[in-house]
Amino acid sequence: MRSLLSAALGLVCLLGNSQTVDLKFMSHNILNYSGTDANRGRWQDIKLVVGDYQPDFMVIQELNDATGATKILDSALNVNGQTNYARAAFVNGPDTDNMLFYRADKLFLVGQYQISTTLRDITRYDLRSISGTDTIFFSVFSAHLKAGNQPSDETDRLNEINAFCSAISSLPSTSNLIFAGDCNVYSSTEAWYTKFTSTACSVKFYDPINMPGFWNNNGAFSTIHTQSTRTSANSGCCGGSTGGLDDRFDLIHVNYNTLVGTGGMKILSNTYKAYGNDGNHFNAAITDAPANGVVSAAIAQALFNISDHLPVVATFRLHADFTGISESNTENNAVQFAQDRLFVSTSGDGLFNLSVYDISGRLVHTENLNLSSGDQIIPFIKQLESGVYYFSISNSLIKFGTKAVVE
Repeated sequence: MRSLLSAALGLVCLLGNSQTVDLKFMSHNILNYSGTDANRGRWQDIKLVVGDYQPDFMVIQELNDATGATKILDSALNVNGQTNYARAAFVNGPDTDNMLFYRADKLFLVGQYQISTTLRDITRYDLRSISGTDTIFFSVFSAHLKAGNQPSDETDRLNEINAFCSAISSLPSTSNLIFAGDCNVYSSTEAWYTKFTSTACSVKFYDPINMPGFWNNNGAFSTIHTQSTRTSANSGCCGGSTGGLDDRFDLIHVNYNTLVGTGGMKILSNTYKAYGNDGNHFNAAITDAPANGVVSAAIAQALFNISDHLPVVATFRLHADFTGISESNTENNAVQFAQDRLFVSTSGDGLFNLSVYDISGRLVHTENLNLSSGDQIIPFIKQLESGVYYFSISNSLIKFGTKAVVE
């Protein structure tokens, strides 16, 4: 017990000596946005939404021209005394395009790259932190996959992800990766999605909220639907789809490092949201009764005006001490904790004991795990308060563990 307490106290000292930085992220399909925007000044609505959420970095899809990117930067972001937002270079690829906006006082854009697919480019933005912590590098991918629910559309989406998985195959295993955008996906069983979230892709990506299923027109997923903000009776500005909120088209997914924090960057639990979705507007417009329970009426109207898609948002924590948090793992035996899951790899089968200790060395949870040799994901349903914990897994032959910060 003393060794566990010493190890935990050592981690607290490290945490006290290095400052964390939290970065708020947004991804939004803004529906064929152009600098001319003749139908209405949607930049005014974008200004309301980003002013309410205040993202530190943001990607958008369905941008039509560089003039539109500049309009958003100058009229929606760098306003009301804010002068620190910058944007990436506009690349005019096939069909509509992507764009990154970011706080230049917090992040530096190292580079950007286009990944060509059968329809639209997926854009990779490489960023590094410049304040508050040791330098952390990460990459954000903005994507807009093929629309449609026909078999040929699913095949097109698979081809796009095949190109993506090939393009990222040479990235270092230590990379922090965020994939975001309008994926036009109807369920987690689609071929592209099952590849994207498995080792069949060169990098496996994870759903931070772990909610697989058939998302289309399914009220069980009403809190995470992102399209459509409109119904057939009130289609809103500038075209787009109607039918009310009944699809989870827009996603944020991360690689393993970014899920658990082993690369110095970690997605924070309970921060992933379909922004403006209160769960009470299934198959309804975002502005319909009842009044929205998570944003003001003005923000709900702005979301309605901007696009047929809601944004998706999440917060990421940068902290150098996330690196190497698994100090007592042995060869072929490892465990990581992330939100509501344990990621375990063992060299043997059988019954193992899981013990969880808090910062004082007090045992706060114990259970038996029936583990198989190899990699596996174990649901962890125990609710832990914020703090530092030590997870220990053992049987008569093997003992290994990890320290984890629970927000």
